[in-house]
Amino acid sequence: MPLFYFHARKILARSIKYGKPIPFYIMTSEMNDAATKECFAQYNYFGLDPENVFFFTQGMWPGMTKDGKIILDAPGHVFMSPDGHGGLLAALKRSGALKDMKKRGIKSVFFFQVDNPLVEIASPEFIGYHVMNGSEYSLKLCAKRDPYEKVGIPMKFGDTYRMVEYTEMTKEQCERTDKNGKLYFLYGSPAIHVFDRAFLEREANKAMPLHLAFKKIPCTGANGKVVKPTEPNGYKFEKFIFDILPNAKKAAFLAFDQKDEFSPVKNAEGNDSPATCRADMQAKWRRWLAEAGVTLANPDLPVEIDPLYAVDPEDIKAQGLILGAD
Repeated sequence: MPLFYFHARKILARSIKYGKPIPFYIMTSEMNDAATKECFAQYNYFGLDPENVFFFTQGMWPGMTKDGKIILDAPGHVFMSPDGHGGLLAALKRSGALKDMKKRGIKSVFFFQVDNPLVEIASPEFIGYHVMNGSEYSLKLCAKRDPYEKVGIPMKFGDTYRMVEYTEMTKEQCERTDKNGKLYFLYGSPAIHVFDRAFLEREANKAMPLHLAFKKIPCTGANGKVVKPTEPNGYKFEKFIFDILPNAKKAAFLAFDQKDEFSPVKNAEGNDSPATCRADMQAKWRRWLAEAGVTLANPDLPVEIDPLYAVDPEDIKAQGLILGAD
């Protein structure tokens, strides 16, 4: 099943459990908007009511060379790329999604990345933690797997917090340890957040900084033919959602175990690939079964738990499941 299956089924499970619809706001780009909508239609919205699924597109920026020239990825066509997850704010306002949230009476907005099927969407513990702390912007954090894991790290500057990107840290800072030998800058952000809707509305009216990413961008050569570079040749422009962190009147942070909720699919193979994600999902479901008192007769058989059946071990216990027990 596609990644959206796991997300949509978790949302549906929460909706049924609490007797209230949970709207699903999905930010797409011009490049994948049609394909995303087609995916949902093909799978009958994974059981969700289409009235509660809101698609909206993010902005696009042209690519530029080192000397400031616009890059053409085909004769007469400007290369454009999405403006990053920070483009969320302008896109929410432009699309009418913020107005829709307000009309529905939504106060808190759960944010996550599509490439991470392990995420616990709108977990009551995280939402409750956000509300009880009177936070405008709450972040889940997990210990880094290694000093150079590509995650941002929230740090306090005076009375406010700011997210420091891994690209902004020196080798010494990445490898620094405390007196117990643990990484000094240990906890990173996997982009799992809760926002106050009113905070998003306020920030949507402000300009956001642009970040440069030097990438390999297809370009049109002098002979009019498209060239696929082997080395980075141009800049993409992105906005980062965590740039609004210093503007929050109050922020809250909640640590979690990475193996339980973060296994992104970013690469075709190796780390953070479909293979590692599948293995992490299998391990998580097996831990759930063990915690629920289920012993698998054949531990080598693959396991899959539909989120609509259970979103945690307690749901499995409540079902009275006996699966291949000894």
